[in-house]
Amino acid sequence: MELDTGAPCSIITKSKVARIKPEFQLQKTDRHFASYTGHRINCIGKTSVNATIGATTSNLYLYVVEGDNVPGKISGPPAKMPLKNGATPIFARAGDIPVALRDAYAKQIDSKISSGFYKRVDYSEWASTTHVVVKKNGKLRITGNYKPTLNPRIIIDEHPIPKIEHLFHRMRGACLFCHLDVTDAYTHLEVDEEFSHVLTLNTPTHGLIRPKRAVYGAANIPAIWQRRMKTVLQGLENVVSFFDDIIVYADNFDKLIQALNLILDRFRQHGLKLNPCKCTFAEHVLEALGHKIDASGIHKSDTHIRVVRDAPKPIIPEELQLFLGKATYYNSFIPDLSTRDRPLRDMLLKDPFIWTPEDNKAYGEIKNALTSPQVLIQYDPTLPLLLATDASKTGLGAVLSHRLSNGQERPIAYASRTMTATEQKYPQIDKEALAIVWVVQKFFNYLYARLFTLITDHKPLTQILHPEKSLPVLCISRMANYADYLAHFDYDIVFKTSKENANADYCSRAPLTSTVNIIHNSSSSQREEAEDFDDFDCFTIHQTQQLPVRAEAIARETRKDLHLAANCLMFEHKVVIPLSLRDTILNDLHVAHLGIIKMKGLARYFVFWPGIDADIEKLAKSCTACATQAHDPPKFRNHHWEYPKAPWERIHIDYAGPVADTMLLIVVDACSKWVEVKPTTLPASTIATYSNKPTSFNNRYYGQPLHSIWYTNHCCFR
Repeated sequence: MELDTGAPCSIITKSKVARIKPEFQLQKTDRHFASYTGHRINCIGKTSVNATIGATTSNLYLYVVEGDNVPGKISGPPAKMPLKNGATPIFARAGDIPVALRDAYAKQIDSKISSGFYKRVDYSEWASTTHVVVKKNGKLRITGNYKPTLNPRIIIDEHPIPKIEHLFHRMRGACLFCHLDVTDAYTHLEVDEEFSHVLTLNTPTHGLIRPKRAVYGAANIPAIWQRRMKTVLQGLENVVSFFDDIIVYADNFDKLIQALNLILDRFRQHGLKLNPCKCTFAEHVLEALGHKIDASGIHKSDTHIRVVRDAPKPIIPEELQLFLGKATYYNSFIPDLSTRDRPLRDMLLKDPFIWTPEDNKAYGEIKNALTSPQVLIQYDPTLPLLLATDASKTGLGAVLSHRLSNGQERPIAYASRTMTATEQKYPQIDKEALAIVWVVQKFFNYLYARLFTLITDHKPLTQILHPEKSLPVLCISRMANYADYLAHFDYDIVFKTSKENANADYCSRAPLTSTVNIIHNSSSSQREEAEDFDDFDCFTIHQTQQLPVRAEAIARETRKDLHLAANCLMFEHKVVIPLSLRDTILNDLHVAHLGIIKMKGLARYFVFWPGIDADIEKLAKSCTACATQAHDPPKFRNHHWEYPKAPWERIHIDYAGPVADTMLLIVVDACSKWVEVKPTTLPASTIATYSNKPTSFNNRYYGQPLHSIWYTNHCCFR
């Protein structure tokens, strides 16, 4: 029996024959196969199967091939690599390959050439070396080293890459997951022939080869792939994609299967092929994108935690940079990372690279935080949202949380950063406001267009930044800018003590090895003047302690409100005046003999020194001119226009123009406030003559006499 399909034999992949005949055994064969286009097909053996047509059954051979591991070709236009204007070709010499990998490397390229992914070329202006990556399964991945050659010279595709935390929050409420892995994802992309020459690779075994499919390493490929995946999955629910990782999620099994079937159908339509060895289905716990996800929330990856826990202490700067990079990747789990890792980042700048006890302490704290079982809840728009903020001397910290139905608060994410040198000189109230504005900007996508509760341990800000209260008149412009920005959000603001606001407080107040002197750049005279500020008023009580509290302690605590701006010592938004210049400032304030109240109001906008109010009162009371006039009543009082008894008893006139070579005579009745505007081409002198005849004027227009016409002192009315 022979079924004539146009082919001399029948072939089947190893995975498919295993499904139809699980106990199959391979027999050796010396036959070789090639496709219609001449590409070689690797045959690993043959097996016999029973084939039945009608009443006839025969035992036939199927030739078994490795399988269809060749990536598919995704639908859509070929990928382009546009060059920048003036880009010149770069030709790199072929790199060497380790001896142990050389044979596998050559076979991999042969396979790509036979599959039509590469083609040999003899000449090329562009050429890049190759990198070899050994996968977990022992196979090789050949990538292009385009960093020094092509990447700086192409126009980068700026398609946005989704943030991982946004993808996780879309999975809220899910308890079942599927992880789909696309086989050699980027090689699904066909390269436009016009641009393929810039991707040419220089290999030590095959010379120059020109890719027809996308190659790992080209800067444009990830963004092009992400855009293509967005098109493929458009309109489908319960699925997210991050490059070649596709995650299907649902809260029950039926919904998961329904979503999975739709996605697989879409993949077939667009020519995508999956790697079954790396796909998982209907898992209650999913490890993907460097995290572990389950019904309770988001966890750090066990694999990554194990690497951090077992890793030895870094002994060179490069190893410490890797450790800090891992910590930064999990910064959402670590309160106050920006201040906790400050000693380690400072150590990277030191020469020689030496560990100190403070560095060891910081390293241990971060390592413990990385390996702790912290769980983050996923963002849910139906739950109340809380944002707690705090600022320390050198850092900003915040916690974004949900309040659950049982009253428990669960963190969504932590955030922190180190303040710049300029920000560290801000007064404490400005630092606290800066922390609020910075974290609102950071979590903009979660906070905008929804109500949230802002929590601060700085009580004055609950009044200054209250959404329903106007800004104080004497508020510094920086604070006004903060309030203007927050006006775009729907929030209420509440006060909690540092003890109650422990999460955010810890985010900003972790121990630091270095301290900041806020007047270290001031001149010696400024320092001396600052040292004399031992009589500050107490504006806000942040903490209490048992007596005795000495005046020196109060001065020391309030001195943090001093800061430098343009090398000038400031107290809040006012310039601090040294002792030698205070008499000059007082004389400037008193030059117009404004009086005590107005002088104080003017001074509070611009200047400050301890006891300034008392000095102003003393100066005003010692002024002879002010004392003479202090109790003298005003000589004149304002005389208002008497109200007319009838309309058109008194009118007021003036003219405006010229407007298009026309003068406009404006008439206003003092009683009815009626306005008349009459265009005229008469010269101004004629207007004056005309307006000086009140009886004829009024009779001409309104038929009753006028008692008076009032006009400005302009020459045309004289």
